[in-house]
Amino acid sequence: MKIPKILCISMLLFVLPQAVFAEIIFIDDFVGFSNEISDQQTFTIDFESGNLPTFNDPNSSQSVNINALNNIRGNGFGTAPASGALQGGVNRNDNSTRIITFTFSEEVNSFGLSIGDMFDAPGTFRLTTNTGITFLDATAFFPNGGTGQVTDTITGSTFTGGNGLHVFFGVTDSNPFNSVTLTHIDAPGNAADNFVIDDVVVGTAVPEPSTYILLFVLAVGAWFYKNKKAVYAKESTN
Repeated sequence: MKIPKILCISMLLFVLPQAVFAEIIFIDDFVGFSNEISDQQTFTIDFESGNLPTFNDPNSSQSVNINALNNIRGNGFGTAPASGALQGGVNRNDNSTRIITFTFSEEVNSFGLSIGDMFDAPGTFRLTTNTGITFLDATAFFPNGGTGQVTDTITGSTFTGGNGLHVFFGVTDSNPFNSVTLTHIDAPGNAADNFVIDDVVVGTAVPEPSTYILLFVLAVGAWFYKNKKAVYAKESTN
């Protein structure tokens, strides 16, 4: 039994790997992150709506649930570079590990957020996707409302952190994920500190037009093959 060439070609094209992008991590680079995901469908949470813990995208069926946020705060902790005055607050909890989980109703390819007022107390900040990508792991302490340079152990990049400052962290990957965990580990024996988050961005890769064309060609090929087979069966019975 011969399979028509159009079906063979369309099947081959369909199973060929589509264009993928490697995992890219952004440290203190909101503009670079925004440019990288400019062709994705994005949803930004700036906390101006004041709703906790679930935020719904008005332009899609995507929703983001953020657990363990304590309240909505003003700009007393510094203002993130891309939003208004309100931010999501995480209260102090001495000698403990605080875990904030961002859960997406639909898988995403990109995630980013701004963290403000980091390292007023000694501790570690870590960001990890459920697929195992860690895109922030940094420990520092700047007492008395100070600021200073912090090194991310994952990328080796440095950024300025401390009192009243916001720093943006992001990741984009061709392998989709459905949650991100922000972990803050307080150093034992030290008082913890409050911190805030803002400008939470999720992005989903949009299929290229060529993908839809391949699907159409595959459907046409399947229809052609089905009808050709029916004609052949009819002729065989005559």
